[in-house]
Amino acid sequence: MKEIVIQKFGGTSVSSAEKLRKVASHIAETAKSKNVVAVVSAMGKETDRLIELAKDVSGGEPPAPELDKLLFTGEVQSASLLAIALRALGKESVSLTGFQIRLETDSTYGKAKIRGIRNIERIKELLSQDKIVVVAGFQGVIEGTDEIVTLGRGGSDLTAIALAGALGTNYCEIYTDVDGVYAIDPRLIPEAKRFGNITYSQMIQLSGAGAGVLMDRCILLAQNLGVEIKVLLSPSFGESTGGTMVQSGATLKDMEGLIWNQTGVAIQKGALVKVSDISDQSEMSEEIFKLLSGIDIIDSIEWSDEEKTQILLLYLPEDLSTVLEKLKELEEIKIGKSFEVGVLTLVNFLMKEEAGYLYRTRKAIAQAGVKKEILSSSGTSILMAVKWEDTEKLAKSLSKEFDLLKE
Repeated sequence: MKEIVIQKFGGTSVSSAEKLRKVASHIAETAKSKNVVAVVSAMGKETDRLIELAKDVSGGEPPAPELDKLLFTGEVQSASLLAIALRALGKESVSLTGFQIRLETDSTYGKAKIRGIRNIERIKELLSQDKIVVVAGFQGVIEGTDEIVTLGRGGSDLTAIALAGALGTNYCEIYTDVDGVYAIDPRLIPEAKRFGNITYSQMIQLSGAGAGVLMDRCILLAQNLGVEIKVLLSPSFGESTGGTMVQSGATLKDMEGLIWNQTGVAIQKGALVKVSDISDQSEMSEEIFKLLSGIDIIDSIEWSDEEKTQILLLYLPEDLSTVLEKLKELEEIKIGKSFEVGVLTLVNFLMKEEAGYLYRTRKAIAQAGVKKEILSSSGTSILMAVKWEDTEKLAKSLSKEFDLLKE
């Protein structure tokens, strides 16, 4: 049997009939010399549309099991359409759902964790017949049941990496709307430089901070399975000029050389909530975080002043209403103004080895002429939050200060 390659295409890559045809042509060309397993996301903003429709119908938060069954249909549509496009090119192709390949998971609706792929032989059999296999990403089935679940935002990346591991290939191509991994979002800063290589560890930290190229869980899975990831520009948007390889630092040069000394900035939108008048003698701070423990938090800062504690909470915008509703249950605290912010996270694994990163960050903020709402640092990253409308100004200033632009 020919070499197997996994190719994953994101939602923007398959958002129209024209783009689906371009993706199909690319896959068909690859299939001349290799066996292809294509993994697809839902078309464009289909997942968001279905979520909003479910909320509208339910008048609130829809039940998780039914929502997952609904979202399941988004990827099924794009997988079937891509298989149809491939057949129109004369290529034998079969689409399969997560249920059909028995991608089994735990029972966490909306963010299920993969336990294994139990029907991998079906895929191997189809490949042995020289057929292209198109798999609907983002979805699975609870282990030992027929109950459908989804893997969370970016879950099609997880499907692709899991398939690479199950099929015994150590390589996976992920196609997106940018040509690789950049030092800062090229959609905001077109002059941003692209990394030729980046380590799993660096990519996990950038993705966890909001860089939208790859799902952080997929990188961790790839690292554990030994699957190298090539991030490339989707054929829907043009021809890739090289992309970025995400891999381990396998050589002495990689481990101690330039790869480990790369600086990147991840950008995401956040919502800032200020909570004040918390009695420093009470257990209210603990109660606040217990109340909010089920909601993913970007960051928080807590400090005490004259027997009162203040807390800044940073969440994703879509979680803001839920956070505020929960906080209203605590009458003893004062909920201050909440607003959208741009969250920029500077990442460099040698930050703690080299003095001056925090000073240079402050200098970049001052040169941008913006007010910081949050500035916090760890050994390898510095997080900044500014009003959303000031995000681009700060991004440009950081790009100049930390040499994030093409030479």
